[in-house]
Amino acid sequence: MNVELLNPDIHSTFLAYRTKLRQAALKILGSREQAEDVVQEVYLKIVEATSTFNVRQPVAYLYQTCLLYTSDAADEGLGV
Repeated sequence: MNVELLNPDIHSTFLAYRTKLRQAALKILGSREQAEDVVQEVYLKIVEATSTFNVRQPVAYLYQTCLLYTSDAADEGLGV
């Protein structure tokens, strides 16, 4: 996937926070597989979002996106 990002720092921010995002998702979901799925969905979302607009607070955006996907997964009880 070769996407030009309006905010290239978000990719490095994602890599720096990937483990913390996975831990946050794991605390809510209780499943490593579901937590990893959520983190992968977060990455896809930031690639999509940053091709459209500039993210001003990348860490907050990552955590908010992770929380939304985690909440959806927990509500469904099926994973992502």
